[in-house]
Amino acid sequence: MSELCQSLSSFFAFVALDSLDEVDPAQRVHMIELVNNRSSEPGNIWLVGSRFTEYKGGQFKHGQFAEWELLPMSSQLRQDLATRLFPELRRLLSPLLPNSSSPSAFVSLLEKHPHAAAWGENPLLFSLAAVIFVKTGGLPPARATLYRDVIEAVLAMREQDTIGRKHLLRALTSLALWLYQTRGRTFTSDDLLTFLEDIQHHSWEEAENIAKHIISSGFLDVVARDTYGFRHQTFQEYLAATELAKRLTSQDPTTKTPLTSLEKIPLANPRPEHNLSVSSLRNKLEKGVRQQHLENSNSQPQNDESE
Repeated sequence: MSELCQSLSSFFAFVALDSLDEVDPAQRVHMIELVNNRSSEPGNIWLVGSRFTEYKGGQFKHGQFAEWELLPMSSQLRQDLATRLFPELRRLLSPLLPNSSSPSAFVSLLEKHPHAAAWGENPLLFSLAAVIFVKTGGLPPARATLYRDVIEAVLAMREQDTIGRKHLLRALTSLALWLYQTRGRTFTSDDLLTFLEDIQHHSWEEAENIAKHIISSGFLDVVARDTYGFRHQTFQEYLAATELAKRLTSQDPTTKTPLTSLEKIPLANPRPEHNLSVSSLRNKLEKGVRQQHLENSNSQPQNDESE
C-alpha cells in the first residue's frame, strides 16, 4: 500500500474505478460527488468504468471527464473476434474436438437465430456462445441454458470426475447466493472459511479442501492478497439464482425456502437491466411456485374446512 501511495503522489500511477454500478444505490450520489471532488485536485488522473445504471447522463463534471460508450459489435467485428477466438477455444476445450466448426458458420448461425441474435452485440455473451458452438456445433435455446452449459464446460476443464463437479457446483451456487446477500462480488479467504465452517458446518479439513477447489474453479479472480471476486458478476448472479431456485423447489423441509420468505431475501445490488439477476428470478419463481401451488390445490378434494 505504501508503494502505491508513493507512486500516486509521484504521478507514476492513476486511479481506476471499475464497476461503479455495483455501489449500493443509496450511496451512488455520494460516490459521484466524491469522485468529482477528488478528481478536481491537481495531479489526478481517473479512469471510471461502469454499466449505465445511474452514471449515464453527465453526472461527472464536464471538462474533467471525457465519456465513451461501448457500442454493439458490428457483423465485421463479430467475424474478426470469432476468427481469433476459435483457435484458442479449441486449444482450451480439447484438441480432440472436431475442427469442422468455422467462425463464419458460427457468426451466421448466431445472427439468424430467433433468440440468440442479440448475443452478438455483447462481447461476453458472444464469447460464451462461441464456447458452446465449438463444443456442440449448435447454440443453446435461451440465455439461462447458455450460462448453464458454459459453467458445466468450465467445471469439466478443472474437474474430470463427475461427482466432483457436482459437489463443486453445489458449493459454488450456495456460496454465490450467500455472498450476494452479505458481501457482494468480492470476498476474502476469511469470508470463504466463515461460510464453509460457520454457515455450512464443514469440518476444518473439509473446509480447507472445498475452499481450494472453489478458488481454483475457474470462476474467480485474485483481486488482492487473500481477496477474490467472480470473474464476471453475471456468473455470480446465475449461480445465486440457481441456488435460490433449488431452495424454493426443494422437497426437504430442512432446506426449503418458503415462498413467503422471498420478500425477506436481501439483494446486495438489484439491477433491472439483468433479467437473470436474483431480483428478477425471485419474481419469476414466486409466480411459478404460486401457479404450481394453485394447480396442486385444484387437484385436491375440497371440503368446507379447507382454507
